[in-house]
Amino acid sequence: MHERKHRKQIQAMVGVNPASTPWCGAAAAYAVRKAGGKPPAGHNRAISWRKWGKAVSLKKARKGDIVVFRFKRGHHVAVYNGAAGKGRISACGGNMSNRFKCSNYRASSVVAVRR
Repeated sequence: MHERKHRKQIQAMVGVNPASTPWCGAAAAYAVRKAGGKPPAGHNRAISWRKWGKAVSLKKARKGDIVVFRFKRGHHVAVYNGAAGKGRISACGGNMSNRFKCSNYRASSVVAVRR
């Protein structure tokens, strides 16, 4: 689902307007709630997930864990999907190229894995 084409549906799911708000944290909160968990306070900000739950090393990450990334422009949060080879991991979430999708990221960009 793309944030422009499916704005109303995404907004109903995650609780923020995806066209005007960075929404990766809201998407992670949606996934955690669907799994029966409780998101952290301030969950709309990706950095809020850095201390949520229990810390796990990237080597012990399991599908469904929350992964926090650090990039030049800030932080991003998504759901771990598995190793992707060549020093990369696969993660799925929202606000990834303005849509819900899975992408591969450099493992070196990961600053936290939480369960």
